[in-house]
Amino acid sequence: MSHSKNIYLDYDIKRGQHRSAEEEWSIHNPQTPSFTEWHYWTCIMEGSNGDRFFFFFCDFNMNSDVMKGYIQAFNPDFEAPDDQLLFMGQTLLSNYNKEQFFSDVDIAVMKPEDAFNTETNTKHFNSPRYKAEMTYKGDHVIIKAKGPNYDINLKATGANKIMWAKDKLDIEGFIRQGAVDDRSFYYSLPDLPFSGTLSYNVDGEEVSTEVTGRGWIDKQWGDFVTKAWEWSSFRFADGDRINLYNFEGGYQVGTYMKADGTCEYFDDFTVYQKGYAKTPNNVWFSHGWEYELPVKEKKYTVEPLSDKNVMIAPGNSFFEGLGRLLDENGEQIGWSVNESMDVRVMENAPGDRFQNNKK
Repeated sequence: MSHSKNIYLDYDIKRGQHRSAEEEWSIHNPQTPSFTEWHYWTCIMEGSNGDRFFFFFCDFNMNSDVMKGYIQAFNPDFEAPDDQLLFMGQTLLSNYNKEQFFSDVDIAVMKPEDAFNTETNTKHFNSPRYKAEMTYKGDHVIIKAKGPNYDINLKATGANKIMWAKDKLDIEGFIRQGAVDDRSFYYSLPDLPFSGTLSYNVDGEEVSTEVTGRGWIDKQWGDFVTKAWEWSSFRFADGDRINLYNFEGGYQVGTYMKADGTCEYFDDFTVYQKGYAKTPNNVWFSHGWEYELPVKEKKYTVEPLSDKNVMIAPGNSFFEGLGRLLDENGEQIGWSVNESMDVRVMENAPGDRFQNNKK
């Protein structure tokens, strides 16, 4: 693999200036103790065997003091050589037809030259349980991931359609990450048609199927410690996309990308929590939502397919899953992938100050 000096990118947190999305795909060098970065893939897959799948893989850069602290809290005996990099991989594969859910988290200790290939623009993840790579080059994205229970290989196009976020700071690609002093760079590749293969193991039986669908990538980096939010990604059948962040403390960021790639920005919307569920380690999260937005048709409902889409990870346990996106008349007009986190941190449980349930 190739290693050159630009494997470590700097970033301008004061002015909010950024490079192209493809250039920013590389690994950033922590400049403060609160540095955070991730490469994040989510997708809805239709199998040739008739099953509907949801898959996400997230590769976290764990090389700041704050992120290393999460690992130490999760595993006090963990140690890594000073000359190597730390990454955390979170993965979830769901088969909604069969009600099968595979989730896991693992830590990778890697040499810098093995973590990123500058020639192919590929982020690599190699841990004891998982091997994954995410390539972003021109209009194409390649996702490969192999774990104890699955092997997936996807090729997508559409990576030239880029959704840079924007909020009250009014700088393209640069937002508050909830708290006043938290700042991050954020872009999405929200419309990635793909095809590929998936194989997975259920009770010793190997299942293989061809898959097609549309993926969504989020790349984020910056200096922030805010770790709780409700994230909603509306994937309309007509090609439009909406990205919503509802942070702890009530700060909001919204981006509406039309099918032609043009964007509108907004920072005032309402989320009504319609229900709640909890992770196996007793973290309650909102589950089922209604939305009032200042764009498009303005009122939507998301009905999650399952409450089993949960991730137990260092520093955070949360829901991440697929839901039907419905219009005001109850007609399905697309899909939504949602994250929701601890209601105690979000303060959106019944009776809390950010709880917006309809009476």
